[in-house]
Amino acid sequence: MKKFHNKQLQNIICSIIAIVMIFGVIATVAYAEVVQPDAFQKVVLQVISLTEQQRINFVNNVLDQITTENYKDYVDDAKAILGLSMSDSDMEKALKSYAYYPDTHKGTLKELIKIFELPSNQYDTSAFSDIEKRINFNITGDSNDSRGFKLFVEIFKAIRKFNNAPVFYDGSDDIYKLDITVQGNNTLKNEINALISSVESLTKKDINDFDSFTEYIENEINSNSYGQIYGLKVFLKDELGSSTYAGTLPEPSEIDPLQKVFLAIISLPQKDRKAFVENVLVKLTPDNYADYVYEAKKILGVTITDGQMKAALKVYASYSETYRAKIEGMILAFDLSAIKIDTSLFADLAADINFEVTGDANDDRGIKFVVNTLDWLSQFTGPIVFDGTEVPYKVDFRIQGNATMKRHLDGLIKLIKSLEKRGVTNFDSFLVLAEDIVNANDNIQIYNFKKLLRDLYGRSVYDGELPYPPVTPTPAPTSGGGSGGSGGSGGGSTATPAPTPTPTSTSIEEPTPSDVPAAPFNDIAGHWAEEFIAKLAARNVVSGYPDGSVKPDIEITRAEMAVIVVKSAGLEPVENVSLKFKDADQIPAWAAGYVQAGVEAGIIAGYEDNTFRPSRNLTREEMVVLIMKAYEFGAVENPEFSFIDASEIGDWSKPFVGKAVELGFVVGYPDNTFKPKKSVTRAEAFTVLWKAIEAKEAANAPAEEAEVAE
Repeated sequence: MKKFHNKQLQNIICSIIAIVMIFGVIATVAYAEVVQPDAFQKVVLQVISLTEQQRINFVNNVLDQITTENYKDYVDDAKAILGLSMSDSDMEKALKSYAYYPDTHKGTLKELIKIFELPSNQYDTSAFSDIEKRINFNITGDSNDSRGFKLFVEIFKAIRKFNNAPVFYDGSDDIYKLDITVQGNNTLKNEINALISSVESLTKKDINDFDSFTEYIENEINSNSYGQIYGLKVFLKDELGSSTYAGTLPEPSEIDPLQKVFLAIISLPQKDRKAFVENVLVKLTPDNYADYVYEAKKILGVTITDGQMKAALKVYASYSETYRAKIEGMILAFDLSAIKIDTSLFADLAADINFEVTGDANDDRGIKFVVNTLDWLSQFTGPIVFDGTEVPYKVDFRIQGNATMKRHLDGLIKLIKSLEKRGVTNFDSFLVLAEDIVNANDNIQIYNFKKLLRDLYGRSVYDGELPYPPVTPTPAPTSGGGSGGSGGSGGGSTATPAPTPTPTSTSIEEPTPSDVPAAPFNDIAGHWAEEFIAKLAARNVVSGYPDGSVKPDIEITRAEMAVIVVKSAGLEPVENVSLKFKDADQIPAWAAGYVQAGVEAGIIAGYEDNTFRPSRNLTREEMVVLIMKAYEFGAVENPEFSFIDASEIGDWSKPFVGKAVELGFVVGYPDNTFKPKKSVTRAEAFTVLWKAIEAKEAANAPAEEAEVAE
């Protein structure tokens, strides 16, 4: 790298190095390309969260001493200085990677580590949470890891200091979107271009310079809804000032009244849809539409003002008879009322679609509309959804023939004005937008979306091979917190929380443990949790999938964890199952006996609405409660936490979390959060479970030795 021109430029470039390097690594994970992420680059994100003295010690006592011959000798020193919860094998890989870097690259990295420190302040991102999650995921690999968004803010703060003009503007083609433009200071851009061109995982995605890098980030932001982008613009203006964001903050308009009415109609049962068509729509004229406001509201039964209904009916009355006939025919054919969809395994993807169609990320009529549309049209055209041509973990939406049916859908699409603002004018452009929205999400969510289509409709809608994305190991958060804390199988406490019930699709199958040899599994070599998984497998607590894998980095469900913890505690499954949960019929047969055993032992309890929700992902606090109760570690009365999100820890779980923290089973993340509601992976769950087993056996050892002596 060229000589730094001054201290300020040095700091700016170090800031950019941090985000570019980490982004370059995690983007490989996000898009599942055949690129092995650099082990040391993954450590960088952890390192820049530490204190200045820790970072300097790491450079002076480890990095300055490492060679290609001796890097193994510094594994313990590196872990001790950094306090990272990493396996020896992961740290060894990281140090080996660094040892083989060119000397100029090493020098750049050491400057980065010494100078750059991630800020500890927290941002309010509630108005653009979907965008924040997308940025977090692309930078850190975890949509809930706020360090990703912090790095995003820091890089553009740094650029603005050395830029001759603002960085953020309203979109040139669409003012509700965002343009990112970095002008001036060729010295800075040349330094960054040289850096980006050396990051292989970026160049493989045709990101070869800073302009293409910012364009990539811009596209990630603009794949979100107008409301989310508006929220980000407000944040940028408030946080970075008008010298950084030079837009006018154009606010997206409210959802169109006719669109709101239309979505309400197709969500009604058949008899009510028929009544609305026959008693309202077919009778409307430009002169009498106001007379039908009351009747329309009575049939719909939704909250809509008289003014909104009047406006909607007025527009509909102005349409031609031919167009109205097509719409009325589609209303009678379309039925969203009977569709049951569990979106918990692709929640972000569903929220993106919901917002585009309904204006509300939580209104699942959006995802229902898209799924039902794909099903309806596929009956005439054949399958529409396929695995991605370039990346099979993505999707391609393609229609073959049947122009007549497409024309009917063209009329339907025109009623959704929020799509029109995105350039959608017919069904073909609707499919292009839907494909872009789906593919902007991570591959695991896309996999689960494909699986839903396969479970609901066989191959009639989705005709792909359902490839499961390869899982790339990720380092555990510092001080053991990330690999440790997880939720439990339902808490096992009579004071379990009562979140809003989530419908559980009976079509979602839990993986049945196979007879595959317990270890080694084919996907844990070098994983940070390899040691813990192997030890649990040796005791037949953990078994793999039929393909020989254990899938350590996918999220674990409540049913899965119930089986594993109950088995590890030495309990046998109950043969004659008589569970009292309202959703007992949704608990898989392979899990039901273990769940019953856990209930009878006082380890497992359901939610306050008397459901168990077997397919729901486990949270950190739930898992802590389950394990602490299974191994009888007790609880701490009135625990005090230093976590900045301690208020989010449920009252029902705080005593157990307090005890788990005291025993060192779980700790917080580098940003001093605990993330009690965060879903937990299989590897994280296995790690905490093994810590508990070791602690219990160590505590029991003196008593057993005394008995032998007697």
